[in-house]
Amino acid sequence: MKFFLKILIPILFCVNSLFANNIRLKNVSLVDTIKASKEVNIKFDLSWENSWRDDINWDAAWVTIKIKRADGSWKHIKIQSTGFSIGTNTPNAKVVVPTDRLGAFIYRSQKGSGVMDLKNIKLRWNYGQDSIANIDSAEIRIFATEMVYVPKGNFAFGDAYTQNASLYDRVIPSIFKNFTLADTTKFGSNSPMFTVISDRLSPMLSNFESGSGPGYSFDQEIRAGIYIHGLQGIAINNSGTYKYPDFPTGYKAFYCMKYEVSQGQYTDFLNTIKPVSSQNNMPYQSDLLPITNNSRFSIKKVGTTYTVSRPDRAMDHVDFVHLFSFANWSAMRPMTELEFEKACRGPLAPRPFDKANGQRPPMMGMLNSNMIYNLKLDGPETGTEAPLGVDSTKFLSLYSNPQIEGGDGGTGAYRVGVFATPTSSRISSGASYYGIMGLTDNVAEYVVSLNTERSRSFKDVNGTGENPAGYPDASRWFGQTGGFVSVYQDMIFKNDSVSSRNSGFPAGFRLVRSAPEEN
Repeated sequence: MKFFLKILIPILFCVNSLFANNIRLKNVSLVDTIKASKEVNIKFDLSWENSWRDDINWDAAWVTIKIKRADGSWKHIKIQSTGFSIGTNTPNAKVVVPTDRLGAFIYRSQKGSGVMDLKNIKLRWNYGQDSIANIDSAEIRIFATEMVYVPKGNFAFGDAYTQNASLYDRVIPSIFKNFTLADTTKFGSNSPMFTVISDRLSPMLSNFESGSGPGYSFDQEIRAGIYIHGLQGIAINNSGTYKYPDFPTGYKAFYCMKYEVSQGQYTDFLNTIKPVSSQNNMPYQSDLLPITNNSRFSIKKVGTTYTVSRPDRAMDHVDFVHLFSFANWSAMRPMTELEFEKACRGPLAPRPFDKANGQRPPMMGMLNSNMIYNLKLDGPETGTEAPLGVDSTKFLSLYSNPQIEGGDGGTGAYRVGVFATPTSSRISSGASYYGIMGLTDNVAEYVVSLNTERSRSFKDVNGTGENPAGYPDASRWFGQTGGFVSVYQDMIFKNDSVSSRNSGFPAGFRLVRSAPEEN
């Protein structure tokens, strides 16, 4: 999860820290200043629990830094691609700065697991290049987000049902996708409705029209069909010409946030953008999205500052504008539905009703004796609360519209990673194949769909770190101008079995970043 440390130079001992899911930044300072060249090292300690690196992948911290300008706005710092150091007592860790220099990935360089405890990390900053004249009384905030590396490789896109399956069965599978193999003369009408995304061109993919089930899918029809190549993008025929070469297909390696964006992270975001941006990005009340004491939304504005009482709770009540604004601010980007499916299943084939943890849970209308309609917590919601006698295999948050018993009560989002414990398994914790948490529990999550011409023009580019106009520029991602009304038609929700554009849904999100070449 993400949190910040605020340092006032030269009053280095005034440190205000917010912890979330045990990732911590400590002892932040500016050292080794060279005023002639306007360079300085940003030094800090970084630690988080349950870190790992194995033969498949690893987790990492994505570290970004912002400085407050004289006019009160925030500048996103560009880190130097050389001159950084991993610090002392850290022989098994490394720092990788992407080419845009908007942050740094820090992670294990060798196989291992347990607490990652890094001391005296230094990131080099040329503040002159960022048009900062003086840092003697600067206010700087540093953020860290837990990420998971998803390696390059093949994966299945679709579900395990055939074209002859009933409509009820078709809309229930947890990794919901209604694309089908269009070439039934070659594959047969009973072929499973998934294909493999690889470094070869896929068969033509199309989808059927349905007016039933979660979200309704009349507007998801692709009449002509498309072809997907993992490395070269999306084609509208098999001639080798790719109309959408920049669409993230999921085949290439990327980093995915380990947890959904939390309400604490979103509060950090609101407090480090311009007031007009904060006002535009504060979730609004409506008849469909009433923010009440029962809704478990804990962000409030006090004077000119936003506060949060439950920072570890998943963010919800957001829409597509909030998502793109946060992506721009964090120097990341939204994930596509292809990346979502790979993040869930990895290279494994889909199974009927499978969740991200590989388990088939009780479904709506089936095995109701095993369904849980209330999530019972073991105590106050202080960031360490846990469910009583339940794990992610038995909790269908979105279908059961659960009441929270204990803690603050109410109905809605709960603590990210709530099912994970030091001894939990992939199944009981709700972890995906790659160790990503909560992909099919808690809030629904926005992803970029394949459903429209515009959505397929989505580009593999990251945010700039700032939102100077109050709203992000949609053309940065979609390559077209126009308002967010049309962008909304390109977003869908993914979680449990939900694929929906219902603006009344309690939606949240998580972000991704394409992996640097060095790993």
